[in-house]
Amino acid sequence: MINYLKMNLNIDDISKINLISDTHYKLSESAYDAMRGDFSADQIYDESLFGSAYFMKIRRELDAKTPDLIIHAGDIGSQNVIDKLEGICPVVAVSGNCDFESYKTLRGWTEDLEFFKFADINIVVGHRPYQVESYCDEADLIVHGHTHESHISPLDNGHLFICPGSATMGRYGTPNSIASVYVMDKTIIFAELISV
Repeated sequence: MINYLKMNLNIDDISKINLISDTHYKLSESAYDAMRGDFSADQIYDESLFGSAYFMKIRRELDAKTPDLIIHAGDIGSQNVIDKLEGICPVVAVSGNCDFESYKTLRGWTEDLEFFKFADINIVVGHRPYQVESYCDEADLIVHGHTHESHISPLDNGHLFICPGSATMGRYGTPNSIASVYVMDKTIIFAELISV
């Protein structure tokens, strides 16, 4: 295990991935601000720490960091949503059941499923949970939308199954939300859900 307390840790050594889903044609100012890293500590309503507690000591600095990647897990609704998010950083997006056309990211047109490597971890993204469930052994980070119910679910194999909820219509007692995932040394170190 790495002793982070004895390291001269540079904040840039940690990759930040922001997750959003089910925007349904709109991106509120509060969701946009949170995606950029501009939110207060009381907006964090769930978190999971997978590494050293040291990361909690630099939490606010990490939260304020501009993300390195944004993942949109479908039901985008408008090209404007993608364009606004890409004003922050690169976006990987998938189509949802309410997306009746494909949307263009810098990466290309949206598909139903994306499997890719980023920050030395394997990531799979699909809109519906059943689209990604079979990838729990292959991917380190498994992301879905559709349910509008946010959750962070660590798996027994150390991988992470997560839904950022909906940025516009939280359901089943969860608020409108996004998520952030932090990666270092090929490992997910913590994840959090942020109300917007």
